[in-house]
Amino acid sequence: MTFGFPVRSLALLFLLCGLAPAEILEVPLEYRQNCDDKDATHPWGSAYALPSPDCPGGDWKLPELTGARPLYATLTLGETDFLVVLDRVAEKDGFYNRIRFDRNDNGDLTDDPVLLGDLAPFGDIKQYYVSFDDEVSVEYRLGGTVLPYRLGFSLQGQDQEEGAGDDAPRFIYFGVAAACHYAASFTLDGASYQVMLGDGDCNGAFSNTARIDENMHLSADQPIYAQGDSLYLTAEKKFSRGDDFLLGDLLVLGESIFTVKVDTAARTLTLAPAQGDLVPLKLSQAPERLLLLERSFAHCVMMHRPAIARIPAGDWRLLSYALLRTGKEGDLWRLEAAGSGATPFVSAAPGAEALLEFGEPYLPLAQVSEWSLQNMQENGATEASLAFNVQGRVQEFLTDLRRLAGDKSSIALSRSSTDRPAEPTYTIVTASGENVAEGTFEYG
Repeated sequence: MTFGFPVRSLALLFLLCGLAPAEILEVPLEYRQNCDDKDATHPWGSAYALPSPDCPGGDWKLPELTGARPLYATLTLGETDFLVVLDRVAEKDGFYNRIRFDRNDNGDLTDDPVLLGDLAPFGDIKQYYVSFDDEVSVEYRLGGTVLPYRLGFSLQGQDQEEGAGDDAPRFIYFGVAAACHYAASFTLDGASYQVMLGDGDCNGAFSNTARIDENMHLSADQPIYAQGDSLYLTAEKKFSRGDDFLLGDLLVLGESIFTVKVDTAARTLTLAPAQGDLVPLKLSQAPERLLLLERSFAHCVMMHRPAIARIPAGDWRLLSYALLRTGKEGDLWRLEAAGSGATPFVSAAPGAEALLEFGEPYLPLAQVSEWSLQNMQENGATEASLAFNVQGRVQEFLTDLRRLAGDKSSIALSRSSTDRPAEPTYTIVTASGENVAEGTFEYG
């Protein structure tokens, strides 16, 4: 795949001396509900739980329930546990579509509004997805403070067969989504910045830094999926897609390096000049954004248009980055990529300058999934799933490429989305050179 815009190979050697010390920034955080501006870019977060047929211990006052097999879940925000009961509007309904939620945390579920969901079955296999239009505003306790929160609900899974006992396996997931965030702004070196904090884990903290689930298998064939809360940062008037980081404890902003502390209970974001021994880091590209995670998760570094880069000593993994490039017609493009399980660690040690390589050259890859091959070999399937990916120089995966500005472009554009390049085409031939199939890949 040819991107069709000029590429500049930049090796940045950062000067580490003569920098003016930055001041400590105590930034107040303002609570906002996402519904206040539905068209704006907002942080998001979600979490899932497996509900149980057993009601958790406690002095609960429960309403009369319709379904023969209600399910129970506990939603924890900060230091507050909310009881959730999954029920049906009518016994004949094919799946759980009513939620009883102890919204005011008083142990009485009879004085709270009932949430009714829309059932969306999938074919004849008794799979369902249930959406709830109503979002819920609650209050919870964190660090001795009562804080507001807004969230939405969903249900999905497979219902039990009729006549199954209460101990029969259930494949039902209760989902919650954060519908609120914190916003702030500050000025540094004459530039104004906007910030948003999102609760990626839906636990009410807004301060969980990036990490990787220890049980997750990291594959060379897929981008790394890390977890944590999010920090959106921009110097523009409005946020846009791609302005988010997974939250880190260090922020490189231009020529400044800060330690980052979020105190949700006090509603403050503190940016303090980084102290201690930091190792210089050389970057093979000039990124708009870059995210690094230390091997033990002790540190995570967020970089926004860095003019200097220093990091604590340790082994570092590339999580993600974004690059900006200008095409031949003056069109501005943004490329995003994420590290894979095969992306090597970079060691940073005192007395040496570490080099972080990423970006060009990019290699296009067309691959048939192992599942498709196995299905053809064992079950005689006549079709296979073919995937198209692009990898960078350290086996990172390109995750997005889109035009940000410009009316003209020397790049062929997608018919379905004029801010993306045209979808790649493919031709499959036999060993003798006979064409057997051809077509076009799709985004997604």
